[in-house]
Amino acid sequence: MKKIDSYCSQMLHRVWRSSMMWLAKPGFAMPGQIPVAAPNRSLYAYLQTAIRHAAPWSTALMVCATIAATLCHISLSWALGQLTDAAMHGYKQTVIHMTLLLLALWLASPLFQILQSIARLFSTQNLRIAITDHLSARLMQGQASALHHNSVGNLVERIELAAGNAPAVVSSMADTIVKLLSVTILMSLILVSVSPLLALGAAVWMVSALLLSSYLAWSGMSIVEDASDAHASVISELNELVCNISLIKSFLAQKAERKRFGAFLQSDLLACRRVRSYWVFVLLLETAWKWLFGIALMLYGLSLYSSAEISLPQLVTLCSLVISLSWHFESMAFHFVDLFDAAGVLRASLREVYAIPLSFDPEADTPPLPTPGSIELRNVNFSHEGKPVLQNVSLIIPPGGKCALIGPSGAGKSTLLDLLRGELKPDSGEILIHGLPLSALPPATLAHNRSESLQSALMFNRSLRENLAYGQLKSDTEIEQALQYAQATQLVEALPKRLESQTGERGGRLSTGEKQRISIARALLKPAPLLLLDEATASVDVISERKILEHICTHMPKTTVITVSHRVASLSNFEHIILLEQGRLIALGCHSQLQAEQALYRQLLLESEDQYSLAA
Repeated sequence: MKKIDSYCSQMLHRVWRSSMMWLAKPGFAMPGQIPVAAPNRSLYAYLQTAIRHAAPWSTALMVCATIAATLCHISLSWALGQLTDAAMHGYKQTVIHMTLLLLALWLASPLFQILQSIARLFSTQNLRIAITDHLSARLMQGQASALHHNSVGNLVERIELAAGNAPAVVSSMADTIVKLLSVTILMSLILVSVSPLLALGAAVWMVSALLLSSYLAWSGMSIVEDASDAHASVISELNELVCNISLIKSFLAQKAERKRFGAFLQSDLLACRRVRSYWVFVLLLETAWKWLFGIALMLYGLSLYSSAEISLPQLVTLCSLVISLSWHFESMAFHFVDLFDAAGVLRASLREVYAIPLSFDPEADTPPLPTPGSIELRNVNFSHEGKPVLQNVSLIIPPGGKCALIGPSGAGKSTLLDLLRGELKPDSGEILIHGLPLSALPPATLAHNRSESLQSALMFNRSLRENLAYGQLKSDTEIEQALQYAQATQLVEALPKRLESQTGERGGRLSTGEKQRISIARALLKPAPLLLLDEATASVDVISERKILEHICTHMPKTTVITVSHRVASLSNFEHIILLEQGRLIALGCHSQLQAEQALYRQLLLESEDQYSLAA
């Protein structure tokens, strides 16, 4: 039996590959890209843009096939009525013609449905891929400050929901509105031959049903959006749980976290129940509307028949059409629920993603900065939530200067670096980069002309080679040289696959210090006039740190380097050391000068030397 089943399965797959596999041929009817800056004025405008770029022809074909299949289905009722009338009057030729027409319509209807399915396949999947690509591209170009106020799980869930529900909206709209309008027009035309008043009643029935269903479903979209927000919160919280399992275990907090997560799940459950209860309420109202008009039309038809104003075949046609119309109305009611359910989720998802403004377009021109150039801050002030973080900071870093920002925690060092990166804007004052106002420089120009290594040492779950040469084409010689300068050569050589070794999710297969050395090597590989290091060696051993900083200070004369570090003892080679305290610049000078003049510097130096002595 298994052999027969296997043989049949193989034959079935063989026939499928030879007949329909062309539909999955690479390069066939591929989606275009939605522009990153595509507007989101309304849900309709966004879908229109998405269809125009990703699936114009397949969506048009889907609509046409839906209309054709619906016309075939309704025409069957009309042809059946004509056949009955011809048979009762003995018109044999007409009976033959109507029978052949019935056969043709019966054969054509499923063919149009197959064509509709094929068109829907390309339309919905192209939209899904294009919207996923578009929204992820928007996030990659979003402002860092806005991204930091959101969660990874929430944004991923929003993109997934938008990509899954946009095709559902389009296909449901084609199935519902197009089919309903086609049915209304065709049925009204058919019923005109029976009774103009019946035709008018049928048209009013379906148009009013369309308006009623649209209003009821649209009014429930806010409930759907609330449910979508609740579900996104569950996914965001779940992402937090998975990322912090080791922390949960170390504090034996499994029960507490399960209880906390249960509260999110309960909110999600209740929100979903609210949505479903509302849709049941909508279906009850629509059913009552269907009964009201359907019974009225059939009773009116019976009265016309009893008064001999219409014939029996016309009564059969009327009853058949009313039943068919009722079926389409019921189908439309369920489709409207699906349509606006998906529309509500899509609108909530787009709202969340579009709330993150774009920072820059990587396709825009990125002209190089004038070189050589200095960096100047003029009376810069910055506050966060009303609390001063930087106060009246002024300084000049000459071209190629090596500058270190030091001070106690909370002094404003990283904030100053974020200002130079363009991620924050000063409340007052001015920042000049190579003689140009920072506020006038396109963000893409800033990103193009700087290289950076941060304490977080971000990594992709890819090979070391891909992480090191990220965004660049680098030879093995260049990569090996950068690894040597970052004191990471032995690290790579100890791995089984060397540069082809996978780093794991977020670099999880490497220690924090190893990730930081790889991040520094990556920063050194990027040819940029400005290098920013924000606690980039915080987890690197002090010996390796000293060698890394010595190389940066002595072998990169044309690169302006600004570093933030708590290890003051490693900064003796830096010619410009800026001492910050409580957001104020209290001293600027070289190592020997600050050591002689500043008690705070000597205190920080002493604490740092203790770390070095312990490491030794």
